[in-house]
Amino acid sequence: MKITISLEVPDGTTFRIEPVEASTEFVPPYADELIPLPDAAMPLPGDPVAFRAPQARSADVRPSLCPIHHEPWKVVPAGVSKKTGRPYDAFQACPVRGCDQRPAA
Repeated sequence: MKITISLEVPDGTTFRIEPVEASTEFVPPYADELIPLPDAAMPLPGDPVAFRAPQARSADVRPSLCPIHHEPWKVVPAGVSKKTGRPYDAFQACPVRGCDQRPAA
């Protein structure tokens, strides 16, 4: 194998290149030189990529945010009213205290 390297150096500068014997013995890299593998498999260049077609939005899609506070709805679990003692089903409501907004049913 022949390798040609061209260097431009200022006048008066000297340098020397000494050949080094190539080692045929495998030297493993240090642990801090290793590149960590990802947790999940990653596609390689040229691999087919899964394509997910866009889905049409239906008219019954509920808004995901409170229209006043722009906060996502919180789920209030089913329970028993402290005031009336009557049971109630789980429902969604605005997480801001005092706001009575709820998603349309």
